[in-house]
Amino acid sequence: MAEAVRDALDDRGISRSKVCGAIIWVHSPHRQSVLDELNRVLNPDARVLQLWGSAAQDPREVMDNEDRSGRRWRMRHLFLGYHRDSGGSRWLTDGEISRATVLAWDSGSEYASAGQLDPWELRP
Repeated sequence: MAEAVRDALDDRGISRSKVCGAIIWVHSPHRQSVLDELNRVLNPDARVLQLWGSAAQDPREVMDNEDRSGRRWRMRHLFLGYHRDSGGSRWLTDGEISRATVLAWDSGSEYASAGQLDPWELRP
């Protein structure tokens, strides 16, 4: 994947030092290698919005285990939860995730949530 990103930038004539941001949603075990590669292609003033799904594990616990050393750019996090209504619980729709992503990107907050994460046991 890292090579594909570099090739795409090169094919478009985009200098790697000019890449000023990224929105990523990467599942483990690939998360660390993607973050390491971002360190090579992003401008030092870049910002990254990392989306965290919650189907398998609580993202708040997973991110605590992430190696954050050596990052030159600003990181923001969007936790994706679920929605409860009278019919029970459901995962967020693509539209809800997209809207939350745009809002999180535009906000100044380091952490944002879409839907709810708690109570954990009520996830779909």
